[in-house]
Amino acid sequence: MSTHATLAPPGPTAAEHVRTVLARAISLSLTTAGQDYDLIGMHSVGADGSITLHSQPDSPLSRQITEASDGGLAALLEFTACPHHSRAHPRP
Repeated sequence: MSTHATLAPPGPTAAEHVRTVLARAISLSLTTAGQDYDLIGMHSVGADGSITLHSQPDSPLSRQITEASDGGLAALLEFTACPHHSRAHPRP
């Protein structure tokens, strides 16, 4: 009888899962005081999980950030994780 146990490798942590979903997300919704933004292809996620928004310098969002009194802007960032769908093959 063998006393060796086979252990499955641990899965990703919740934080790793969220980071992966955010990195794959194409769009995000951002809400600031009085303004809503749909950000399409305007973010990146660092290895440490930090999110960087890449807005145009002359955009309303950039103006809001520039005008913030303490250099920061309170915001709510939302994303939707869509399940992966297999590619449908056309029928002949």
